[in-house]
Amino acid sequence: MKVVLDMVVNHAGYGAQGQFDPSWFNIGGIGDIKGELAGLPDFNHDDPQVIDFFIRDIEEWVTAGRVTNIRMDTVKHVEPKFWYYFKSQLRGQYPGICLIGEVLFEGREDIGRLLEYQNYHDFDSIFDFPLCTALRQTLIYDESLRSWLARPRLNADEPLGVLDDDNPSKGGYRNANGLVTLLDNHDLQRRIMSHARTRHPGEGSGLEWAVRVAKLCLGALFTMRGIPQLYYGTEIGLEGWKDSDDRDLRRDFPWQVIGSDQHPRAQFAKEREIFEWTRDLIRLRKQNAALKYGTTITLWSDDLVYAFLRIATQDVALVVINNGYERMQVPLLLDLNPSLIPPRAIKMMAEGLKHWKTGQPLLVQNGRAAVAVEGKTIDIFCS
Repeated sequence: MKVVLDMVVNHAGYGAQGQFDPSWFNIGGIGDIKGELAGLPDFNHDDPQVIDFFIRDIEEWVTAGRVTNIRMDTVKHVEPKFWYYFKSQLRGQYPGICLIGEVLFEGREDIGRLLEYQNYHDFDSIFDFPLCTALRQTLIYDESLRSWLARPRLNADEPLGVLDDDNPSKGGYRNANGLVTLLDNHDLQRRIMSHARTRHPGEGSGLEWAVRVAKLCLGALFTMRGIPQLYYGTEIGLEGWKDSDDRDLRRDFPWQVIGSDQHPRAQFAKEREIFEWTRDLIRLRKQNAALKYGTTITLWSDDLVYAFLRIATQDVALVVINNGYERMQVPLLLDLNPSLIPPRAIKMMAEGLKHWKTGQPLLVQNGRAAVAVEGKTIDIFCS
């Protein structure tokens, strides 16, 4: 286990303003940089004294506290001058520090602004909120997969999905595999299970569909590029809503659900089903290099279906999402184009890929893989 220190340089806590020089704060500012968040005293990082204080404070955590990983809070609200000092002094002396930036831009139209923090402000990783939004809007609220996730590449004028910005040579992320991907977070409007219950209310079939789409979201999270982050409780379908504040998104974990075997008790069927599904996805990803850090190649994208390959040196994984509510009436034939896919990977697909749950071999004939996926389901084939 490694520890990531949650570092806040943008603001002080309530009532802490009197402990600092009054000139250190932005007073009455507005906007992302100079404005106060929820009334919290906002530090002015255009002041060299403020910058120097925090640079020395972080260095003490690194040297005395032996911190090697930092999650930097509210990054977009910190004056840009601070990051110049951070890169020059701390990055220069301690290049091994892993810096993760919390930059709360959620829309696909915000990706360009997110890129600045990874490509220019030198963050090792940032939270991929646009992918979180895309998975929620498609897998729960049934919007088009090709519009949100990845274009089918039939013509050059198609709008880009969030996964189409992964190419650094075309102005995309420097390292998309290093992004922190997520479904739930204390800053979002509601937890993923609450979104699922909103879309599929009631008990009986409503609950069954809600569990199904929550599992589909988790399947996408653990098979797509990036580093999956689980917010506590997501693994049992915990709900939560933001109202006037975020306290319900931080509700206590329901420990009464968990039995002596560290699994949800049998009477909590919903929680147990999601828990075991999440556990199996974690095990699968840990065992498969392609799912952890392989190259992503889109094979098919339309309104209801998204199919992609993950390729590593020794591993290949094929992932197919059917976002419709019915099983595919006929198998989807995926062209394994040797101009896009290394022949070695095609051979591995033809000879060794099996369904991760059933063990059924992947059917590959005449350069095509044939798959038929149930509704609101993700199928994963790997070695």
